[in-house]
Amino acid sequence: MIKTMFYLFLILLLLGCSKENDSKDGNSSDADSDTDTDTDTDTDTDTDTDTDTDTDTDTDTDSDSDTSTDTGEICAETQVDFENQIPTVLLLVDRSRSMDSALEGMATRWDVARDALINQETGFIKLLESEIRFGLTTYAGEDASKPEQCPALDIVEPDLFNFGAIEAMYSAAEPLMQTPTPNAVDAAADMLLRDIPNSKKIIVLVTDGLPDTCDNPNPTGAEEEAARQAAVDAVSAAFGQGVSTYVISVGLEDTTGHFQALANAGLGVEDAPYYETNDQAGLIQAFEDIIYGARSCVFELQGEVVEGKEAECAVAFGDPDFPDTMTDFAFEDANGWVLNSKSEMELVGDACDTIKTGSGKLAVECPCDAFVAEVE
Repeated sequence: MIKTMFYLFLILLLLGCSKENDSKDGNSSDADSDTDTDTDTDTDTDTDTDTDTDTDTDTDTDSDSDTSTDTGEICAETQVDFENQIPTVLLLVDRSRSMDSALEGMATRWDVARDALINQETGFIKLLESEIRFGLTTYAGEDASKPEQCPALDIVEPDLFNFGAIEAMYSAAEPLMQTPTPNAVDAAADMLLRDIPNSKKIIVLVTDGLPDTCDNPNPTGAEEEAARQAAVDAVSAAFGQGVSTYVISVGLEDTTGHFQALANAGLGVEDAPYYETNDQAGLIQAFEDIIYGARSCVFELQGEVVEGKEAECAVAFGDPDFPDTMTDFAFEDANGWVLNSKSEMELVGDACDTIKTGSGKLAVECPCDAFVAEVE
């Protein structure tokens, strides 16, 4: 054992001497077959082009220890992956008998609303089912098939790609009796609050009459005012819990100011947008304003923007196949984009409006040192 150790020590000593001699004359006079241009004297077979002096920690197959930090990677721009925050829209449709009335001599209010939403070619649900989590609830006060239920609700809970389920339910439904809007709003808000968390939640209330309640389906005098106030209170309570409500009145003029009060309560502001329509074109425009407006301008980035490097990222919207037509958005511009956090971007002002109403793709690119992608 002692003799073996002595031989090993001698071999190591000789190798050390050989290395020292090579380093003095600058030639790689060892027996290795490397083709690099460095001055190392090890016995490797590497082909790197470094000029190390055997104190490095490189990852090649030799026994030296290269301390260079290059990886051979070319860093230009990083295409940033992101996910749009998907909104949830529940269509709450009045199913009272008056919805069977004709809308300006054409089809009934019920049929016009239904066609605007579930037409196979032009309906909003079909067109946007991949972008918006749609649900549908129709409501009435009486349903012979559900004699003890008020409000009588037919429900398709919100989900993506929900057109088939909504079409099947909506196509089979016909108007019934009464308009218990306060009770229906309470039920709709409860359902949305049980739905996907961290989603923008919207009720689109489509009705053609003043409300009643389950407790009083035929109010008169002061009872009518109480029913209207109950509807406003229900919408206000929903807003307080994070559920916004937009109001469409179909074929009924707002002579009492009730629908404007509902709209204000639904968005928590004065003079909120309220939609009153007497024809098919007006109803379609109302749906377009609300549903396209529901598109989110908030995007969750799959990584983090480096602090101080935000303005180096390029954000644009349009058709990537035609770069000259892309609309650029500037960082921290009133009509550009901002960061809510290192990983959440929001378009604001005109940029947000462009996303909501336009067609195209959002492109986000950052220099490599400005963005740290998530590691899968």
